[in-house]
Amino acid sequence: ALLAGSATLSPFATAAALRISTQ
Repeated sequence: ALLAGSATLSPFATAAALRISTQ
């Protein structure tokens, strides 16, 4: 849900969420 929301908000948010998830 969070990832989908971020993706809808902006691609930058998606990249940030991905980095946080990876770390």
